Amino acid sequence: MKTLKKLFVVGLVLISCSGLFAQKSKERIAAEFATTADSLFNIKDYANALSEYEKSLNTYKEAITDLTPFDEEIKKVSLNLYITATAAKAYDKAVVWGEKYLELDPNRGDIAKNVSVIYAVALKNNQKSLEVLTKFEEKFKTNTAKLAIADRYDRMKDYNNAIIWYKKAYEQSKDSDLFEKIADLYVKLKQNTEAIKTYEDFLASNPSEADLMKTYRNLGTLYNKLKNTNKAIEYFEKVLAIQPDPKVALFLVSSYYDKKDYSNTIKYANIVIENESSNADAIYFRALAYYYSNKKDLAKADFQQVEKNPKYGKSASDFLKLIAQGK
Repeated sequence: MKTLKKLFVVGLVLISCSGLFAQKSKERIAAEFATTADSLFNIKDYANALSEYEKSLNTYKEAITDLTPFDEEIKKVSLNLYITATAAKAYDKAVVWGEKYLELDPNRGDIAKNVSVIYAVALKNNQKSLEVLTKFEEKFKTNTAKLAIADRYDRMKDYNNAIIWYKKAYEQSKDSDLFEKIADLYVKLKQNTEAIKTYEDFLASNPSEADLMKTYRNLGTLYNKLKNTNKAIEYFEKVLAIQPDPKVALFLVSSYYDKKDYSNTIKYANIVIENESSNADAIYFRALAYYYSNKKDLAKADFQQVEKNPKYGKSASDFLKLIAQGK
């Protein structure tokens, strides 16, 4: 009787061990499939690499027990499936594996963004693209996700939703560059008042000097687009009150010359020339302003500087002849 009991116990042990060996065997087989897939990927045989990774994943799943869930192995193989499908340009499979991987490792914002781009660009499915990004943003509330959503709506020309998400991104990051994007979108929507208000709201928030100058410049540019020269001048002059900027000053040179305000034409031409001594545009407009202000000697000196300039040479020579004639 004791002998039978011993044989029974031994039998149970053997059965148990055989189960362990089988489990180890599946684990080993899964690892071998993954190794083969790695080799195929390295030689860019993506189709066969995908097949081997899928075998590896399925085998790991068969080998799962309460004690050995193989979470890390399954996660790694799922990522490799996504990477391989993307490399193979099998984008319909890439998004499937990308989303499955995100279920296992949801904090990978880079993967979420890439899957979103594949949906939008390769598969022309903006709705799924937004779903992936929104799901990630709802979970992690990252500024990067908000910006990606805003950018996707912008690319879809859904400017109202783009504005909503750029505003959410600003609330989180306080990045002043976003005001320019928001104002630009209002201009596209022909909501010019809202565009201006966006910048004015920012100015009221006591920004840094650098942000202040940038916002003045943006408002000047916006008013110029709207053909409101007086307001453009106002904000560009505020830029120069903070820091000399030859490009901004040159805009003022041209604008004041068009208004026949020769004193300010000369004033801002001098700012350009102080920073760019050979700037032909500033020298020529200053020459004109001197000429029409009846300061012919000063005009002559400036016209002579640009007499050989391809753009202004002919006109400068004509004015020099007039000066020589006492006109």
